[in-house]
This record gives sequence, C-alpha cells and structure tokens, in this order.
Amino acid sequence: NKLLKEKEFAKAIDACELVIKHHPDEKRAYYFRGTIRFKLKHFVNAEYDFCTAIQLDREYASAYRYRGVSKLNQNNVAGAMDDLNTAVILRPDYHQAYHDRALIWFHSQEFEEAKKQVDLAIKFGKSKETKDDEQDGEKGQIPIDYLLTRGLISDELGDSGSASEDFAEVLRRRPSEREKIPDWYRGFGH
Repeated sequence: NKLLKEKEFAKAIDACELVIKHHPDEKRAYYFRGTIRFKLKHFVNAEYDFCTAIQLDREYASAYRYRGVSKLNQNNVAGAMDDLNTAVILRPDYHQAYHDRALIWFHSQEFEEAKKQVDLAIKFGKSKETKDDEQDGEKGQIPIDYLLTRGLISDELGDSGSASEDFAEVLRRRPSEREKIPDWYRGFGH
C-alpha cells in the first residue's frame, strides 16, 4: 500500500505478486494489484484481479466498485452498473460508488437520476473520512469531484444558481479544474 501511494507501481506489483505466490488466498493482494493495474490503465488485467478478489470474498464492496469502473473503461456500461449496484448494496454508504453511478447516468443524459446519485455521494462522502486517497479536503468537506459533477448536472437541469455555487467552490479549492467548468461560467470573470 505504501508503494502504491508513492506511485512505485512496478515495485508495488512485485510486492503483490510475492504475497500472491505465498498466500494465494489473500484477497487484498489481488485487490491492490488490480488497483495498480487500474491506475496504469490496464483495465482488463485490473478486472481479472478484482474478479479474483471477489471470488475469495463475495462481499468485497471495494473490489466490486473497482471492477465496475474497470468495466466502464472498457465500454461495458451494463456490467459496470451491475458491479456498482452490488457495491452500494454491500456498503450503503459507499460514496465513491454513488459518484461513479452518477457519472454513468450523467453521460447517459439521465440527469435527474444522476442528481439523485451525486446527492447520495455528497451525503455519505462529506460525513466521514475514507481509508483511501480518493477523498480530498478535510473531514466534512464535499470532495471536489463531487462538487464539479453536481455543478455540471445542475447546469444540464437549467439550475444555473446551484451550478454557479458549486463551480465557485471548485475554483476556490482547486483552480486547476477551470477547464472542466462550462464557458458560460468562466466568462463571468470567475
């Protein structure tokens, strides 16, 4: 895990493979190797590792989530949604999985459903800290990615006031996200 956080991907994969060699039933080794492969955009191999982790533990919500996002990156939207649904059934407060589902609905132009999902992501995401590095900001803050997604959804739903509030907060906390915000908002001197 330390090697993963330090982005020492080759060493991290070697460490996972060593654990797998000596402990082939260690679900976390497959999960971490899958996570590394996911970050390297090796989605087929990542999906394989998440499948193995799930075979070892059918209630491994994080493995379902990452397998779902791996499938999504391979254009398997239905498979992705199935895995994300399973993740939130297993862990009803799994905010990252709700956010992933919101993105799927958003890209499918199902904005009302996307809004429901991002609202759940925000509800659960700001109420606690996570064990991983996926939530930025301090405890109690809405993750920036969720604010951006909610702003984009609000924009599509014609709620420019709510969208503006979210975009302002995104730019305040992470100015580098400026290019992801619609031109109409950036054009107002923000």
